Amino acid sequence: MPSTTSLRVPSGLVAWALLATVLTLVLTSTGVLYLSNQAGRSADSASRAAESYRKLEVMLLQAEVARHDLFLEGGSATDVMYRLSRLEQRWHVIEDSDDAGHVEDVRDLGHKLAVYQTAVTEVINGLRLERPVPDGEARTDAAAANVLEHAQDQTEKHDDEAALALERMRDLQQGAAKTFPVVGLLSLAMAGACIRLLTVQRRRLASLREDAHNRSVTDELTGLANRAGLRAALEHSLSTTSARRSLAVMLLDLDDFKAVNDTYGHELGDEVLRTVTTRLLSAAPPQALVGRLGGDEFVVLLPDTDRTGAEVAAGAFHTALSAPAVVRSVSTDTRASIGVALSDNAAGTREARASDLLRRADIAMYSSKTTKAGPVLWSDTLDQLVARVPQKQKAPARQWHADGATGSALHLT
Repeated sequence: MPSTTSLRVPSGLVAWALLATVLTLVLTSTGVLYLSNQAGRSADSASRAAESYRKLEVMLLQAEVARHDLFLEGGSATDVMYRLSRLEQRWHVIEDSDDAGHVEDVRDLGHKLAVYQTAVTEVINGLRLERPVPDGEARTDAAAANVLEHAQDQTEKHDDEAALALERMRDLQQGAAKTFPVVGLLSLAMAGACIRLLTVQRRRLASLREDAHNRSVTDELTGLANRAGLRAALEHSLSTTSARRSLAVMLLDLDDFKAVNDTYGHELGDEVLRTVTTRLLSAAPPQALVGRLGGDEFVVLLPDTDRTGAEVAAGAFHTALSAPAVVRSVSTDTRASIGVALSDNAAGTREARASDLLRRADIAMYSSKTTKAGPVLWSDTLDQLVARVPQKQKAPARQWHADGATGSALHLT
């Protein structure tokens, strides 16, 4: 019978085995921590870049709204130039980011923005000198489309990069969960630290994504739903509204608000808009969604609201905005023209029904602004009156539609 000493493992070998296990754990842990940290930084950087391009898209749309207001409604050239300066500032933010892998894309964006700014400036100078620039509007529209397409491409690219980095972090977490349990208490402790780090990074990324989504559907100035958020809510309401239930859409446009910006500046004008927001939220029914389209235009969605309820709500909003707002010791008029439209459960896609409902509210709002008779409820008569007005005297026809590429941005043309 062999002695027990012949079966004993040398203590030196055990020590070397333990040391090798610990070293393996340390190296593996260090590698996982380093790689997960790098992946987290990459995801953070990509998310920040995507958010910058989203802001650029919103600022471009605001500049286009201001330009169309100037061209079609005699708006303020100062507002257009202000929007162009904000676009340039956003480009500098993107240019100064630490995303060195996209230098050519940033340079190309700067070139497209320069072309767009030059085209808009030419159109503005043409309006001032009463010498319309040949094909100025067409060239400006094309330049804006190029900038928007570039920004959307970059947003998608950086979103994809953030998703890939997040996936790498998840793979590392799964690998760590399989490796660390086999190395004892020390391995468990190191694995716990690693998993904790990965969990924190994942929560941080989830928070960043949620924050980015909220920003994409929220107006930065007022905290209300923005154009994209309103459009999504309207289409959802139309898809869930039955034939026996109606939906009211209310479009509010502040009267003579451009005079406030031109006289007192945009900072005071922004505070007035916040005051208007507070009044609208106070007067809104519990089920209402209040949003801001941009500039001095607001929209209220009223689910499960019939004609009587819509008239009562419109009257409440009209009363809430009747009193002047005192901001920085300056009294400003906050009265608004209000147009109301009710869903009729007509056939068609929800996108088409949403566009038609907004169009009706828009026509009613222009009727309210023209007649100064308070809130106006859309009817077939208004469409017939608009159809009989000569083309040059008609209020600008506005079409509301989602962007075909991403569905995240809305154009006002």
